[in-house]
Amino acid sequence: MKETKVNIDGMSCGACVKRLSKAFGKIDGILKCEVEVGSAKLVYDENSCDIGKLLDVVRMTGYSVKGELG
Repeated sequence: MKETKVNIDGMSCGACVKRLSKAFGKIDGILKCEVEVGSAKLVYDENSCDIGKLLDVVRMTGYSVKGELG
């Protein structure tokens, strides 16, 4: 189990939060997801999901990752 924080650019409202939360919810291996405007805190199982997949979800949902991962 691993925890990370992703800073996200392009989010501006509650609809953005809902959209990204829903996208993360479809990914196997994500155990916990807390999304707010501008960031997401994720707990995931490294055996079934990796950081690259998480970042792909952000990008495929229409947002971009900014800065370094926490």
